[in-house]
Amino acid sequence: RRANFDIHRYSEKLIENARSTLQRAKRKSDGSTQVSDTSMAVDFGTVTQGCSKSDVCRFFLASLSLANAGNLKIEEGAIDFRFQILSHKIEKPMETYRAPSVADNPST
Repeated sequence: RRANFDIHRYSEKLIENARSTLQRAKRKSDGSTQVSDTSMAVDFGTVTQGCSKSDVCRFFLASLSLANAGNLKIEEGAIDFRFQILSHKIEKPMETYRAPSVADNPST
């Protein structure tokens, strides 16, 4: 049985995995451990390597949510799904979101 899906936990883990992947790539190329996340795109397949199919789907959904929130920039025109980290601060918009139909109705 799979664990319950928590998009915020998967979002945090995706950012963490992407940063680790970028640091490993940087260390391989020049021995440095300092990396600017916004200067390099990371491959989604590399970040999710070794994950179950259900976790890959969950990470993909988290990546779309992060892109919508401005944390990630998805690389357009790439053959593979690649993205850049723009911000590490993960907002949790679903916790405060109120649908317009509910927000306009003061009785709810």
